[in-house]
Amino acid sequence: MQLNFEFRIICIAFYVFVFIIFCKFYIHWQITNYCTWRLTDPTYKLKKGTSTEEPSNVGPSTTEAIFTKQTDIGSGTEGLVFWELLSDKYCLIFWRVEGNQEAKRDPNMLAVGCRTDRSEIVAIADGIMSIGEDEAKDNLVYKYFCASQSTTVQHCDGDLCIQGIMPASDQITVKVDVFPRKLEHWADYSKSYVSQAQINDMVLPDHDTSGDGACHSENPLDMGLIIGLCIGAFVIVLICCCCCCFLCCCK
Repeated sequence: MQLNFEFRIICIAFYVFVFIIFCKFYIHWQITNYCTWRLTDPTYKLKKGTSTEEPSNVGPSTTEAIFTKQTDIGSGTEGLVFWELLSDKYCLIFWRVEGNQEAKRDPNMLAVGCRTDRSEIVAIADGIMSIGEDEAKDNLVYKYFCASQSTTVQHCDGDLCIQGIMPASDQITVKVDVFPRKLEHWADYSKSYVSQAQINDMVLPDHDTSGDGACHSENPLDMGLIIGLCIGAFVIVLICCCCCCFLCCCK
């Protein structure tokens, strides 16, 4: 009976450890629209993971949320969403964030881009869903996010810019901003806090990709994983101490 009790305690400690280490994973998206135009008719597709809060229309000077997470331990999440702006522009974001089942994980990836032809943006989205990351690289501005690298990816055309800011970990808040390049097209509330000179400064120099998996050597252990290991070890030690105290009291 005593051995059976000790075995149950060890099993509980093990499951707590696994939950802390591997089940922590979420991405909280904040989509902010600074334009006078609405972001409407969102198309949302997931290759990996699930969502508890799906994208919606985003009005002027408004921020909406998306919440994604992995479905299985270590599976991560990967997907895309695009909105319609005006009547002839479509902007898309694509992401890939691997799970944390291993100390060495590929860096987070975020891609953004806009097109004036719906059929073209749909073709890109379908290609991403079937081919994946390579399709995004060929058609969008993309970036890998490592601890030592810039955290912003941006695509601009003559009317507007869409940019994403993504941390390098697996428990993150990703900020996606859509803003017009001319002050006259900024929403009234947002317009009072910005000037045309500031808008011009917000447009980044042309840049394309960064990172090719180098995060592995620069950051072999994810900080969240390290914290999880420490917490898990503490929980196991605490449970074992409580078990020993209980057994001593029962003798």
